[in-house]
Amino acid sequence: MKSLCACLGSRFCETPFPFSHIDQSILSIAEQKLAELRGRFDGFVTVFLDDWRGYRFIYDVEASSCCTHGCSKCPLVRLLNFEQDGGIFSAALRCASDDDKKIFGPRKYLNWRSFAEYQDCYSNFLIQKCFTRKEINDELNLVRAMRVLYANTGSLRQLETKFKRGVISKALKRAKPKQKRFIRAYLVQNPDFFAE
Repeated sequence: MKSLCACLGSRFCETPFPFSHIDQSILSIAEQKLAELRGRFDGFVTVFLDDWRGYRFIYDVEASSCCTHGCSKCPLVRLLNFEQDGGIFSAALRCASDDDKKIFGPRKYLNWRSFAEYQDCYSNFLIQKCFTRKEINDELNLVRAMRVLYANTGSLRQLETKFKRGVISKALKRAKPKQKRFIRAYLVQNPDFFAE
């Protein structure tokens, strides 16, 4: 049986792509901030850390704790109201532009997503905005570096693996043939993609 590299051809199977893990100083800052936030709000389901438009949290919260009385009375919005957006790391909520909403869905905030919605953000971006090998590799590097910092149930590493598998599965179902080749080639060159 031929390897995937043999099937794809050598131009798709060069050396592995450069990849940076989340810097330990950023991780430390994020963990301290998350501990502070968790002490003031108990509605988190999952909290992710990624490096898209700067290091930031993605919040998955219990539906009953938010969106009941509008944004002005929402406990998460009130909790994060004074967080500064900017710098190398931010815990602030980031408003979605009209263009963002076309790709990532209608939510007001880019980084307030359920687990499945957050997966969809990555798979939608891969399918709608990434057409070259470099674009796809850059986006998959972001997925690879993403970390689950908190979950109210389950193993953090298992959730990360589940998340990454979902992104890849959703993207491959909708990708054009060339995009599929690039995604599969990336996975061949990065066999630890799901295991990190």
